[in-house]
Amino acid sequence: MGVNEPRPTPDWPETASVPVVPPAVGYLLSTLYDEDLSIRSLVTEVERFPSIAGRLLAVANSAWSSPQTAVTRLPDACARLGLKLVRTLSIALAVANTFDPLKCRGFDGERYWATALLAAEGVTLLANGKGENEEALTWRGVALLHNIGLLWLADHCPQETSTALLRDSGEGLVARMQDLMGTDFCRAGAWLTRAWGLPEVYPTVIGHHRDAGAAGDHFVAAAVVGVVADMASELFRGDLWTVDRVPLDVRIHLPSDLAESTYQSLCAALADVRAMGRVIATS
Repeated sequence: MGVNEPRPTPDWPETASVPVVPPAVGYLLSTLYDEDLSIRSLVTEVERFPSIAGRLLAVANSAWSSPQTAVTRLPDACARLGLKLVRTLSIALAVANTFDPLKCRGFDGERYWATALLAAEGVTLLANGKGENEEALTWRGVALLHNIGLLWLADHCPQETSTALLRDSGEGLVARMQDLMGTDFCRAGAWLTRAWGLPEVYPTVIGHHRDAGAAGDHFVAAAVVGVVADMASELFRGDLWTVDRVPLDVRIHLPSDLAESTYQSLCAALADVRAMGRVIATS
């Protein structure tokens, strides 16, 4: 968005042009999150997307993975990374290929991907801990994309997004974006995923994970994603997260001991996840 273009209005981004849906995203979400998927089947599906396959090989050979010998075959790369991580990385890489957030000076790629990956892992732990095993993979996919609106805004209107990201006003990012842009990354992400035709749980939870009470039938999913997104944000900033940050209307659905154990697991994973975030941001 150029300096002479009008500032976004309160009904934006509904008035913006729809970005082209990445052909891999919807397919991979529906295919890779099949609970019965094997490594062999996973390799077959990923081979349909050479750019993703190549980047998975790069990840398997990166300093983060530190293989003793070079990994030259996709099956070996997938086996080394593991089913869960390959699922997550394939979606993340498909999304990353769609946008160019580097034009936004304030955008921090490592932070974006690290918090997305932490949220995906945290949601999986909470879903399984609550006995929501059938929902765990869906919620994981939603959590991975919970901040996708920020990725799109950094690409679509980099100047305004950078100003919102860098402004030191004491307000949260949502409030800063609403003030400066007339929208925020939650609303933009909901609009984007709905425009792409993803299942309704995606736009609803992405749009309301900070206000689960407005998520209707998807209240529990939005509540869980909102809690782990808050954990991920606090962890990346180096701040302490405590269970009293869980909203009152969410606590009945989320035992405090489960929330605390999930947070401790994410603390232990932080260094590795930050390294993975750097790999995705620079690959």
